[in-house]
Formats: sequence, C-alpha cells, structure tokens
Amino acid sequence: MSTSSPFVLRLTMAAAMLASLCAPSVDAQRTEAEPVLRTETLLQGRVHMTGTGYRIARDTPVRDYMGRYRLETDIGVVEATGIDELAQRVDELPAARRLLALERSDAFGSALAASAKNTGQAVVRVVTQPVETLSALPMGIGRAISAAGRRVRAVALQVGDAARRDDAVEAEPEVVDQEAATNDAEDAVIDFAKELAGVNKARRQIAKDLGIDPYTRNPLVADKLGHLAWASVAGGLSLDIALSAVPSELRDALGTASSINGLAWDLPPADIRYRLERTLRERGHSGFNAREFLRNPAFSPTDQLAFVELIERLDLRDGENEVLAAATAAKRPAHAQFMLRQMRLLVASSTNDPMRSIHATSGLVWALNQRNEPVLPLAIDHLAWSGDLASSIEASGRLARGRGHVLVAGSASRLASSRLQALGWDVRTRAPLAP
Repeated sequence: MSTSSPFVLRLTMAAAMLASLCAPSVDAQRTEAEPVLRTETLLQGRVHMTGTGYRIARDTPVRDYMGRYRLETDIGVVEATGIDELAQRVDELPAARRLLALERSDAFGSALAASAKNTGQAVVRVVTQPVETLSALPMGIGRAISAAGRRVRAVALQVGDAARRDDAVEAEPEVVDQEAATNDAEDAVIDFAKELAGVNKARRQIAKDLGIDPYTRNPLVADKLGHLAWASVAGGLSLDIALSAVPSELRDALGTASSINGLAWDLPPADIRYRLERTLRERGHSGFNAREFLRNPAFSPTDQLAFVELIERLDLRDGENEVLAAATAAKRPAHAQFMLRQMRLLVASSTNDPMRSIHATSGLVWALNQRNEPVLPLAIDHLAWSGDLASSIEASGRLARGRGHVLVAGSASRLASSRLQALGWDVRTRAPLAP
C-alpha cells in the first residue's frame, strides 16, 4: 500500500488533531502487511458466496483496508471494492440479465436501427449539440422551458456559479478556473438538454421498472440503461412492449429498490438539486456552498439524496459546514461512498451513544459524543496494522487518550486492535451501518 493512502492519512491526521495527551511510543517494527483473506471471513454472511448465475472468488486481497472482490457471473466478471459495492452488484444481477435480454430482443434491434436514421432530427440535435440548439428550439418546447422555471433557474445558477465561483452576497471573490467554468457550464446545458429530449426520463423509467439506481456505476448495467433510453427516445422503442416481452424467469424480485430514495426515479437531477439546495439553506448553509456540493460529480443524484438525508438524521449543526465542505472536496465516487458509509456508521452509533457535534479532517468524518469523546467511523472491510499506518502514528507523536472510539465496519487484526487500544482507543469491529 502506498504511503499516500487516504485512509491512513485521514485516520492519522484526525487522531493527531484530537490529541489531548502524549501517546506512548509505537514500535514501528511490529507491523503487518495487508492480507489476502478468505472471502467468507470478510463477508460474515452479508453476501452469499454463490447464487443464481454467480460465484465470488474464494480468496480476496485487502488493499487500502478494502476487500477487492471478484464477482464471476453468467454475463461477465465484475470487480467490486468493499462489501457494500459487492452487495449492490449481486443485487443488480437480475436487472443486468433483464437488460441484456432487452438488448437482444427484436424490438430493441428495430429501435436501434430507427435511431440511426433519426440523427438529423431535432431531438438528436438537442442532445448532441445542446448549446447551438437551445436558442432555436420550437415554440412548443420554448413554452415548456418557461413552464419549468425552477430548472431554468438551476441551469442559470450553475452556469453563473461556474463563471464566477462566487455568490454575490455570501461568498468572497476568488480566482476563477476558466476551463473548469466552461466545462461546468456546458455540462449544465447538456444535462438540461437531455432532460428536454427525454433521454434522462427514459433512463429513470427503465431503472424504476427494474428497481435499481438510475445512476448506478455497475459496468454490466450503466451502458445498457443508456442504450435503451436512447432507443426509446430516438428510435421509438415502446418500453411497455419491450419489457413485457422479457422472459418471465428474468422478472426476479430485485434487491436494491428498498435502499433507493424514490425521488431519484421520479425527478430530474435539476429538481433534486433544487430541493436539496433548499433543505441545506434551511439548515444554515449558503446557497453557493450548497450548489458547490450538489454539482460535485463524485456524488450522483442518488448519493446526494442519501447524504443530505443522513445529515438531517444526525441533525448536528455544530460542525456540519465542515462535513459539507469535505463532501464538496471529494474527488472520486469511491471517496463519496466512503463518506456515506461513515455517516451511516455515525447514525447507527448515535442511537445508543448520542453525538453533540460532527467534524471533518482531511476528508475523514468524525464526531464528539455527549461525553466529549471522539468517535472515528472507519467504513472499511479490514484494518491491518500496516507499516504506513504505524509509522504515521509514530510520527504524529500525539493521539487522543480520553476514551475515544473507533468504529470499524468490518474486522481488525489482533495487532491493529491491541495497538490502538494501547493508544487509548476503544476499537469496535463489525459496527453496524444505518440503512
């Protein structure tokens, strides 16, 4: 594992920042490499090793504290990082099979051929040339734009923020990255144009029928959703007819629907952002800061809904601005998912151990409970006392010793647990995550 591992640095920096007393020296020589573990040991029954049309490799390497799982299925091989992603990929398998059946159907083939002939029509131009086309939309579409005032306002705000990176009332002026501003403006218009053309809506309708996240990053699903949405808009594919033609044995009860906020299916991204911006404003965040978070592509609209809901469930306004800023700074979907799992750990823990404030240090979310004890949620599969972790803690020189708590979603090695306990931390493994 490289010394730049975000989990190593975040744990160390947060712990050092919370320090109140000098910690005893850590013997950096007694360390361990991240292991290759039996997959069943890592999963602890959360995901079945085998099922209809799939099997999970028997052994799994742990890298940066997350299992790197290999899921072998009857329609392809998928790599998953972490138990949560693995569980989602298994739950999405029936949907992936159903989408594959749709792609192989005569209805889809005809629609795809028809869509290829429609490349000169307005609906295609709206999607492929949005900036040029928006100014020349038919009068009927123009009236639709006027009726959708919130969406127009959202596009204008996003384009304006991208050009300024400044809120006229609440934010200080700053240096503008013109290339990033231009890209943000174009993305806003393209997203709006796709909504007008119906592509996004068709994608959400298909995902809702399948009971899966319309913004899933599953490689067996994501592209197929896009292809079918395009075929329905540009090729005239009747989704009702196509879906009814799928063999009944593929109409499984799908396992991800219960974890998805229904607004992800029912509302376009602009409307979701509008609602969430209003919620964040009501919680005391500036409009600019709320919009900066909501335009971070590391968080899909589904993730945004989940993150704001978790903020509301914790309801810890003290330090909440730090957490929103950390989410805004997340660079990759993996970091966004890690933060979501951290919040779920805190929500579950707060049932029996109420929190008084929430904070973020170098991208790691943590909290203080009512006894003023730090609580560090580590949403990882396995905590090993690696050389990088040990040397970083040794270099920090100080760690909290006032009965702090480390919540590990997965397991911890004996060495990692004993060393953290020696430094004053109460280590809780298999910590539950809130739904």
